[in-house]
Amino acid sequence: HFWVAMSMVFFVVATIFMLLKLS
Repeated sequence: HFWVAMSMVFFVVATIFMLLKLS
């Protein structure tokens, strides 16, 4: 499940980036 892990990591990174951008 390589692509599932990649998509999960991408989702987490995007969420953290959005939180840092909003703060």
